[in-house]
Amino acid sequence: MTNVKHGHAVNNLLSPTYVTWHSMKQRCRDKNHSAYFKYGGRGITFCDRWLNFNNFLCDMGERPTGKTLDRINNNGNYEPTNCKWSTKKEQARNTRKNRYIDFNGKKITIAELSDKIGVNQGVLRGRINNGYSMDKVLSKDLFKRGMKQKYFFKDFSSINDVGKYFGISHQRVSQKLKNGWIPQKTAC
Repeated sequence: MTNVKHGHAVNNLLSPTYVTWHSMKQRCRDKNHSAYFKYGGRGITFCDRWLNFNNFLCDMGERPTGKTLDRINNNGNYEPTNCKWSTKKEQARNTRKNRYIDFNGKKITIAELSDKIGVNQGVLRGRINNGYSMDKVLSKDLFKRGMKQKYFFKDFSSINDVGKYFGISHQRVSQKLKNGWIPQKTAC
């Protein structure tokens, strides 16, 4: 058996591609690895072909700058048909924790929706959690944007009015709004 040299691990200098490959193997196989419970502990493994670094390199190519190894189906294994190089932002939108919604016939994350329509993620999440219809979730009529973002609701004309009604400071109102709170007057 010959020792194939690939040039990615020379004199203890490891290429980003080699580090990625090695880390993938550790996450899937080493029970002492800090992230094992998220990968190998959930049954995530990698294909036999990728036991050999040269095969991984042949299938995936060099790791592009600013990208990391991403599983397209994050419940699937590491294998050529389920892996791609992605940015950290793309990876963050491909996790088990993400909440997906249907928007214009397409399944997207709340973060992607936020980018598309320009409404804060916390506000969108709050509207969804409060059971708002999709029309209301997507509505920009619930607020206007200026130099400083201000929210105008049908029951209130300003953040100060909201604070006075609920007996809290306008700073606290701003914080609650960023976290998705939708203030409404209650009928007595």
